[in-house]
Amino acid sequence: MVFFALGVHEAVAAPGEPLPLLPALALAGGVAVFYVGDVAYRWRDHHQLATGRLMAALGAASLILVAVVAPALAALAGLTFVCLLHTSWELWHHPAIGPGGDS
Repeated sequence: MVFFALGVHEAVAAPGEPLPLLPALALAGGVAVFYVGDVAYRWRDHHQLATGRLMAALGAASLILVAVVAPALAALAGLTFVCLLHTSWELWHHPAIGPGGDS
């Protein structure tokens, strides 16, 4: 969360400019690390691979390259889209967590 906050701070400071590598890594990488951490937690505690969250992590990580060349506002919009898509997917599928869960 702290990495994401650092990236947002830099993105809001100059929304029309591409982000330097470190803030781009903090912005999109922070979201990716959040999702990977949740995948690791679910695997450790429930032995379930949360593929939806893993895909969201890959989507967020792929936006690192976008944030370096596109305006910062576009990178924020892309991350918002990835998170919204993932949330919609989970609301639609209602994955079960714990014993007897499929995802």
